[in-house]
Amino acid sequence: DCSMIFELERTIFTLRCPVQKYNSNENNHTKFKLPVGTWGIAIDDSKIHRKMMERIFTFAGIPKNKQLIYGKDENEIRGFSKIVVDFVRKHPEQYILLVADENLDIEEGSQSTVVSGSQCCEEILKELDDDKYL
Repeated sequence: DCSMIFELERTIFTLRCPVQKYNSNENNHTKFKLPVGTWGIAIDDSKIHRKMMERIFTFAGIPKNKQLIYGKDENEIRGFSKIVVDFVRKHPEQYILLVADENLDIEEGSQSTVVSGSQCCEEILKELDDDKYL
């Protein structure tokens, strides 16, 4: 059971699933690997953080040719939801690790606007909700 509730001041993510008691003798989390072929998609308005995402994805085993990192300008930020939806529809069988910065700042002249990364994720989920891809 999984749900996301978007409120003005917070996002509540709830995941309920059966679990087994962790036994450190049986499981070794250091051997965890993402499935082969996983894509890494991220958005961050900070150039340094985008560079860090490249390293994080690489460290996680995602090759550079399967990393898509956005957020360098207003077009990438405002178009991110559509970019991801289009990607999922073109690659329905692919695994995707999506990372979104919560506060995406857009400079509009002398003013700054903030786009919510959680809101982008909500838009992606709503758009794909009726699709067979999820």
